[in-house]
Amino acid sequence: MASTISYSPSSRKTFDVLLSYYGQGSRDNFVDDVLYALERRGISTDMVDLSAAGSGMSRLSFESSERSSVAVIIFCKDYSTTPRCLDELVKIMKLSKAIEGGGLNVLPVFYYVDPLEIRNSDWTFQDIRRSRPRVWKKSAKLWRQAIVELINLQGLTLNLNSKLDWDGLEEEIAKTIIRNIGLSSFDVNIVELVKPHTKNARFLKVNSEVYSTSKSSMANSSKLHNFGWTHDVFMSFRGEDTRKNFVDHLRAALEGYEIYTFNDNETLDRGKSIAPELLRAIEESAISVIIFSKNYASSTWCLDELVKIMSCHRMSGHIVFPVFYDVSPSDVRKQEGHFGERFARNYNTDKMEIWREALVEAANLSGWDLKSFANGHEATLYGLQHLQKLLLEDVTKEENLRVRSVVDGKHMLIKRLGRKKILLVLDDVDALSQLEALAGSFRVLEQKSLITISNERLWMHDLIQEMGKDIVRRMQPNEHGWRSRLWDPYEIADVLKENTGKEEIKAIVVGDLHEVDSMNISEAFRNMEKLRLLYFHAMTKEMTLRGSEYLPNELRWLTWNHFNLDSLPESFHANKLVGLEMPRSKIKQLWDRKDVKVLHKLKFLDLSYSKLTKTPDFNQIPNLERLNLGFCLNLLEVHTSVGVLERLVYLSLSGCSNLKHLPESLGNLVCLTELNVSYCMIEELPHTIGNLYNLVQLNLSYCQNLTSLPNTITRLYNLETLDLHHCLNLEEFPENLDGLERLENLIASSIGVRRLPDAISRLKCLKTLDLHHCLSIEMPLNLSAVCSEIGIQQNLAYLNLSCCIQLEEFPESMGNLENLSKLDLSHNMIQELPSSIGNLTKLIRLNLTYCQNLRRLPATTA
Repeated sequence: MASTISYSPSSRKTFDVLLSYYGQGSRDNFVDDVLYALERRGISTDMVDLSAAGSGMSRLSFESSERSSVAVIIFCKDYSTTPRCLDELVKIMKLSKAIEGGGLNVLPVFYYVDPLEIRNSDWTFQDIRRSRPRVWKKSAKLWRQAIVELINLQGLTLNLNSKLDWDGLEEEIAKTIIRNIGLSSFDVNIVELVKPHTKNARFLKVNSEVYSTSKSSMANSSKLHNFGWTHDVFMSFRGEDTRKNFVDHLRAALEGYEIYTFNDNETLDRGKSIAPELLRAIEESAISVIIFSKNYASSTWCLDELVKIMSCHRMSGHIVFPVFYDVSPSDVRKQEGHFGERFARNYNTDKMEIWREALVEAANLSGWDLKSFANGHEATLYGLQHLQKLLLEDVTKEENLRVRSVVDGKHMLIKRLGRKKILLVLDDVDALSQLEALAGSFRVLEQKSLITISNERLWMHDLIQEMGKDIVRRMQPNEHGWRSRLWDPYEIADVLKENTGKEEIKAIVVGDLHEVDSMNISEAFRNMEKLRLLYFHAMTKEMTLRGSEYLPNELRWLTWNHFNLDSLPESFHANKLVGLEMPRSKIKQLWDRKDVKVLHKLKFLDLSYSKLTKTPDFNQIPNLERLNLGFCLNLLEVHTSVGVLERLVYLSLSGCSNLKHLPESLGNLVCLTELNVSYCMIEELPHTIGNLYNLVQLNLSYCQNLTSLPNTITRLYNLETLDLHHCLNLEEFPENLDGLERLENLIASSIGVRRLPDAISRLKCLKTLDLHHCLSIEMPLNLSAVCSEIGIQQNLAYLNLSCCIQLEEFPESMGNLENLSKLDLSHNMIQELPSSIGNLTKLIRLNLTYCQNLRRLPATTA
């Protein structure tokens, strides 16, 4: 049966649908299947299980309910007999437009209950009236009214006599929502490729249900404006490759199904930069179809279009479908082959990296490889979908299963394999999302403490680890060199010493090795062409291997402590390397000067405690996220190209004792959250440091030549910790220090500052103020203002004024520091404490040692 919901346009919602249900009453996967039917059509859904502790009324406040456009209520028997559910229903109906114009639309789904029976009988409330009479007396009237109003709405029913089966009801719920709130359901699929008038011409037969509307909807001519779109589809393509054959046929096929595309008609002026009309057309289109061809990347116009399309995709959920026309997805993703040659022609422009990122992002989306379809094979682009399909077919023994998307595949795996006992061995998994797509949720394993997922890392229990090792051993019980993974120090030493490693080896992980003095490993990795992880974490230089003259180009992660070569092997391209850790090595430079390599995938670089004399040219490693060059004692300068590292979040130059200057380009590191330049010889910070608006931690401790801080430092409004400990020659603070509005920890001990600015009392988030051993601070110190400021009163928890030898008195306003828990006044000249110290009820540590002039403690301290 069809159903309608009253709807009026409203402001943008966080979720399209709020799904309210009682888990124990509708648990038989029905709710999961409804969620799947909605998400498959791109309908974002927020779920509230009222059988779960802590859910329900507290969550569905008037404000939080406004996040959704439609509330779908799965009304089962338990829902109608549970006070929490009925209270929830009252709140939803109050927000319903059908009652008070609140804007929340309601679709009831009666799950094996008869609406008429509920209306005409009182069985719903019998248990509540008997078991909880006070609750019944208070809420019965509101519950009755809400149930009557719900039943009066046109909804959907599933029962023994219903025409709809389970699957049919799920689909009807999704279609009803689409039909009534203006959501679009795109299922644009390539069904067949046919040859039209010429041999090379192809067109798409498109099956699509687009913008389904109810009988009361407006005419098609005005529907696009209702959804905020001017065009259904924007097509990005290289005209000379595709316009006269593929594109024209595709456009005709789309328009045959009333899907209208933006048509530039080649009348827009083609200059050096993309026309504003095209940028606006992309923003005003619901979908973009990108047709990658051999010459697509030779056009800067097309590449600029692509950047705009992917920007809209990220920022506003703009739907993007890539089509690979006589070019492989891999060539687009890696900019290789004919496609890569065309792209390289634009090398002199300053947009290369932006274009490259857009190409990679687009090539990773699900789309169509026309060459594969034409040959009768699956599209090579699907990736995870293809693996999901193979897994389902292998376990269920069904053939030709269709997996529409990764989300679709996840639901199919849960529904079909959720109750089966399966040993699933996953290899070459690079991200948590891949694990979830192939193995579903890891919640059960987490609950059993078998795995832990934290900060995008997967930690496993010893039992799981041993099971994996046992599987590897059984596959090759005797030949260590044929195993996929090696971890035993003796087995690794044997394989390397005898040079018996084969291409099957994918990972080698070991700490200290034995018998290293007798091992020649110059060619040990020559046959390990598939090696992806090499981890030598030796504790001392005596227990590590000498550097190899050859390293496999398939390596993704390389850790080698005490690496004893001056540079990496010339034959090592490292173009797939993500992490490189070589602390305490003899590395002076990554490669020989004549050898220039660009490592686009490298994100983590650790060369701490090495012999590095200068930093790399960062144009060759532009995507770094973490860089550790700490205690490189021979490092004299940081290359000015450091400013290209726009993704860098962590930078350590700590202990580079010969480093005297930092480049102005440091201010371009807009993503940087932690900067450590402690123990350096820098005399000043670049003024551009104020541009690091995401910086959270700044460590300048033991920078003994630092004399001042630039005024621009006060623009670091996200800074939480500023460490200036032992900056002996730092003589003044910026006056407008209160610009650091989120500063929590100020460590300014052992510095040469003579006075503190008044602005320090306005640091309202300050929790720690450490001024110990500030011998030069002139008295009287303006502590009265510090203790009187409201923000300081509420947050300051630790105050250290030890060894401030000129401190002789403490203000009465000290008693205002209501959250102070630690106070250190040792080694001072104070004679007495204010009586207000008794107000510090949260104080747990008070240090007054070596206060030789202290006469007595106030009575309030008792």
